[in-house]
Amino acid sequence: MRSHNPSRSVGTGDRRDQPLGAGDFVMVAGYPGRTNRYALAGEFNETASWTYPTIARHYNAVLKMIDEAGKADADVKVKYAATAASMNNVAKNYAGQLEGFKRIDAAGQKQAEEAAVLAWLKKQGAASPGEGKEVQSTTEEIAKYGKALGANDPEKGDKESWKKLSGKFAENTKALDDAADAKDLDKVKAAQKAIGGSCKSCHDAHRGQ
Repeated sequence: MRSHNPSRSVGTGDRRDQPLGAGDFVMVAGYPGRTNRYALAGEFNETASWTYPTIARHYNAVLKMIDEAGKADADVKVKYAATAASMNNVAKNYAGQLEGFKRIDAAGQKQAEEAAVLAWLKKQGAASPGEGKEVQSTTEEIAKYGKALGANDPEKGDKESWKKLSGKFAENTKALDDAADAKDLDKVKAAQKAIGGSCKSCHDAHRGQ
């Protein structure tokens, strides 16, 4: 077996005070494939008040059913032991997140952040000619994506539901583009909220695990 001797390596000493050089190894921590960090306050409230509690209750109800069946039949208890342990971890995870939301007042933080952004936007005044082109270009791309989405096949669920929900998403993305083109902040906000609702409805019905 030949040992590997790289041309460059990272030392164990503290190099924070030294600048990087060409070819130095750099590790960058990033977000996962998707994140809810930028969800609107309304979306967060729905998650905290309905989605997570409902999922947690569902898992706890199934765990109770497994427990009762296991008391009546030892084979059931053995067969479902690993499944029950996994489901118990999931239920605890959701419950823990809900407790964390309350502990740090996540809903209050979301509302304050959103209010601050909207207040800043309202102070910007009317856009001068040429301003807002980047935003309009982005919303135009979003509208194109929304229109094309329905041509794809859903990961799960029936096609009639997919057609209806993807059509609603396309309608909302067009409304966002129209609002951005008109520089109507209130309609932009309403369209963004509607898009968030469309995304959730579609994901619940048609996104695979």
